[in-house]
Amino acid sequence: MDTKTPKSWYLGFTLMLSGAFLLIWLFTNLWPHPLEPQIWQTSDLATIDSSANGWDALQQSFAKSQLNSKTLTHDSADEVLTAVNNLEMSHDEFWEIATTKFSQLKVATDNKLHSYLNSLTEAIHFQDNITLKQPYGSEIFLLVDLGKAWRAMILRQALADQWDISYATWTRLAALNQSWLLSSRSALSHQAAIQAVKSDLQLLRRLLTKTTPQQAHSVRQQLKQFNPEQITYTQALIFEYLYQAQAIDLVLQSQDELKRISSWPQAFFNPSLIRKRLNADFSRLKNYAAVPDRIPENTQLEYENEIADLSAPLWWFYNPGGKILHRLLKTDLLSTMKTFFLIKQDIAHLHKNLLETLSSS
Repeated sequence: MDTKTPKSWYLGFTLMLSGAFLLIWLFTNLWPHPLEPQIWQTSDLATIDSSANGWDALQQSFAKSQLNSKTLTHDSADEVLTAVNNLEMSHDEFWEIATTKFSQLKVATDNKLHSYLNSLTEAIHFQDNITLKQPYGSEIFLLVDLGKAWRAMILRQALADQWDISYATWTRLAALNQSWLLSSRSALSHQAAIQAVKSDLQLLRRLLTKTTPQQAHSVRQQLKQFNPEQITYTQALIFEYLYQAQAIDLVLQSQDELKRISSWPQAFFNPSLIRKRLNADFSRLKNYAAVPDRIPENTQLEYENEIADLSAPLWWFYNPGGKILHRLLKTDLLSTMKTFFLIKQDIAHLHKNLLETLSSS
């Protein structure tokens, strides 16, 4: 009896199974899928008004000076920025701490800050103009630091009994940040802008311990021009969707080049399937943004479930490259959006209470 026969049979059977598996894998991954249209186009982004934009003035000013995040933080003093942000304590305790810390503060940057605030607020409008090609410029981080430094300056003016100047500076800074929020494009810009608006309102709550009827009228008029109900997250979703769709388009372009040589790349990455998944992800986010109360309590768990593909058994069998790209592009926008809407609620509450306080002044 030939002992090699069983071994040959096993080898042949293994090769047959391997061939069948390869054919099934190829058939599954090379089966054509129609490419879904994008749910948003670049035309859905808010149009940037090119006339006298304060955002452009900000870029130009920083390009010509040595003022940056580090110098702002240093000159304004870390202690002051901490005091400005610590607005949960009582009014008496806050002013006592502020007085102590500001008494030792170097105010060398005040003239520079006034100059920057003038250049920004003298423009016709202040509108976020970041683009998909440069989505996360340093301007956002500089604006955050500028806002902190300006709030410190406003408090110093109040402590120096320059209340008219303090309220006038606050009004201009608040208008700038509110304009920024309502024109924000990226998720990062939305998050930074809405926190800035909240910080402005928290600061105003401290300033109202001393106000004249004329000052109250000026601040009240500014607050009346701002409607918290206008705050939405739609532009952030559109921007982030287009930013991710851009990456898929780049893969599509490279794949078209490779198809001239072989159709094998599509077996590892199917752009149609990743576009379908991208559309599904952002359609769900769009629905949550329309009704924020429906956002799940545990957004982190939902995010972890959405990226669990790569830990599932045989994840590599179907569209493995697409799953990897989806994981690389995926961000926890749902948690970010939930935080955004919670801050919006805080702003609406603060806004209402401040208007009531000013109306009785």
